[in-house]
Amino acid sequence: MQSVVFVEGVSGAGKTSCLLELQRRLLQRGLAVKAYTEGDPASPLDLCWVAYVTQEEARRLTRSIRGAKEEMEQNLLLSEGDALLVRYRNREGPSCSMQLYEALRALELNYKPKRLVAPETFKRVFEELWKRFDQGEEREELLLFDGSLLSHTANDMLRNYGASAEEIAGQVLRLAGALEGKRILVLYLDPVEMKKRLQEARQSRGQSPAGPGELAFWMARRKVDLAVLQQLAVHKVILAVDGRDWDGVLDRMLRALERFVLLR
Repeated sequence: MQSVVFVEGVSGAGKTSCLLELQRRLLQRGLAVKAYTEGDPASPLDLCWVAYVTQEEARRLTRSIRGAKEEMEQNLLLSEGDALLVRYRNREGPSCSMQLYEALRALELNYKPKRLVAPETFKRVFEELWKRFDQGEEREELLLFDGSLLSHTANDMLRNYGASAEEIAGQVLRLAGALEGKRILVLYLDPVEMKKRLQEARQSRGQSPAGPGELAFWMARRKVDLAVLQQLAVHKVILAVDGRDWDGVLDRMLRALERFVLLR
């Protein structure tokens, strides 16, 4: 059975750096492992730069933008009820004409959306995406995901819908339950001094310091995360992160993986 590992935590916890280093060390051991970082359009569990386009909106775009029908077909990810999920860019830039790009960006599904779809639609779209992944044929025996189960779900539902911890827990449980054919491990990175770690991470990324509102959001996010983890009936390990001993953190992650998949 394929194993799926989710590296989770609030912003600045070190998810991406640890995930990539974990992948490197596992590859050195000769394991078939693949990692998907945040914002990776190739991730089968995330919807980055994706528009939710109703059939009526698709017809309107087809009439008003030359070549829109063909470009939407080329970038189609999923048909969901009477709507289409269409990717409008990748890491290199727009994946369609600029006119269609601007139109689709206005229909963004989950990242700073200008138009919100109904909460139940949002939940259903992701559940369908995860079920499709479970039925797919990824070749690697071990897959690593950067925040796909808890972090992205909690961020979108908190920021876009003001969801409660109970609502977020329900969605996370549904997503985990959709992976019936996978073994799941959650490695949760929990900063010891969260405010300090967040500011250090933002500085390293060239971002401005987090203001009081942003700090309050991440403090609330952490509380939600820990509440959801208590309800999540999968293998999970919470790892304290002080921002200094990264080798120690990675050693603990590897030990957790060894217990989970019996690595040698």
